[in-house]
Amino acid sequence: MKCRLILIVVACALFSIMGSAHADSNQTDDIFTSTARIVPNFRNGKPIGFKLFSISPEDILAKIGLKNGDVVMRINGITVDSPDKALEAYERSKRLSRFVVAILRRGQEQTLVVNLADFRQK
Repeated sequence: MKCRLILIVVACALFSIMGSAHADSNQTDDIFTSTARIVPNFRNGKPIGFKLFSISPEDILAKIGLKNGDVVMRINGITVDSPDKALEAYERSKRLSRFVVAILRRGQEQTLVVNLADFRQK
């Protein structure tokens, strides 16, 4: 039950990035039909973020540049290494139009910048 709650909170933080992008479109349901799986990720026994799996090419998370195996470490500068911090990232980000997502991909830290205007339907 606790793992499911963690998944939901982190998913909300990630999906908040795309929620506004689809607010004016018919694709809002994509946010909730994502097939992605999110699990805690650890380094030296300490949580560093959440690892993503099962992202299909059509998945909303793929559209913002996330890939299978990526570890989401920060959203807009907020470390998401616990459900509380993920919830904080969600609360602080839900009204923004630009997001900076720090990820670990194949051992290298990378930054994804997501501008919602790039995803709005014209």
